[in-house]
Amino acid sequence: MARGAIAKQQVENRIRLEFGDDFVGSNGKELFVWGEENGERVQIKIALTCPKTEYNGPDVSGGKPAPKAALDWSDNTTETPVTELTQEEKETVNSLLAKLGL
Repeated sequence: MARGAIAKQQVENRIRLEFGDDFVGSNGKELFVWGEENGERVQIKIALTCPKTEYNGPDVSGGKPAPKAALDWSDNTTETPVTELTQEEKETVNSLLAKLGL
């Protein structure tokens, strides 16, 4: 397994939870989420890589190095939450499947 693979999955799961319906998808190395700019929805791509050397530069909140304790990784579950479809959603899916002949 590649270095950082488990950590990247944990990060992806946290991003999925945070963005909810605005999470578009993942291709394994990049995540895609919806953002908003000037009242328009725009897609944002987030690259997931594990750097060879740790980042120690300034963050965008004031030019200070990011504190080590800034992130809370206590929820290290690797499972994506399961969302149940409502009856209305199930009927919509079934209607679409029938219309498409699937």
